[in-house]
Amino acid sequence: MQTIDDLDPHRFYTPEEIAPYMGIAPSTLRGYCRASKLFTRVGRRMMLDPEDATAVRQWIKDQNPMREWWEEPEPDPFAP
Repeated sequence: MQTIDDLDPHRFYTPEEIAPYMGIAPSTLRGYCRASKLFTRVGRRMMLDPEDATAVRQWIKDQNPMREWWEEPEPDPFAP
C-alpha cells in the first residue's frame, strides 16, 4: 500500500493508519476530521474509510488555496 487509493475500500482505518499516507501527524488528522465532520464513528472511535480519507485530503486543500506569487497583497490602510 503506497497511497490512500490502494487501501481496501471495504475496511475502516484509524487516523493513525491513514496519517502516514497523508504525511501528517495522527493528532492533526483527527483535528481536521472533527473540523470537516468527514469521518465515521464506530462506537466511540473515529474511523475513516478510503473515501473519507480522500474527502478530508480535498477539504484540507480547499481550506488554504495557494495565492499566485505575483499577486500583491491588499495594502495596509494604516501603513504610513
